[in-house]
Amino acid sequence: MARALAAPAVVLVLAGGFYLISPQPAHRRAGGGAGGLRIYMTAGVPSSDGDVKDFVELAPLKGTKGNQQYRLPRSLDLERYRTVVIWCVPFTTRIAQAVLR
Repeated sequence: MARALAAPAVVLVLAGGFYLISPQPAHRRAGGGAGGLRIYMTAGVPSSDGDVKDFVELAPLKGTKGNQQYRLPRSLDLERYRTVVIWCVPFTTRIAQAVLR
């Protein structure tokens, strides 16, 4: 089961029209690096790993401590893609998730 992120996911609208998202992983892992972890925006709220089918990959996770910011594609439909998922590619599983507020 995926953990909840430590803070809600936040979308910022910048002067240039770019969107950024800043999830904060609830867990800490010794050694820094994020390995095979990716940030996805998913349609709906996945209740299992098998529910992560309709998603947009934003980027590799930048780290496992503190807030990070990720540029969202201008074409991303934030009414449809409302859940941030930290996805582990090697194990095909959700690590954490948060719904946009």
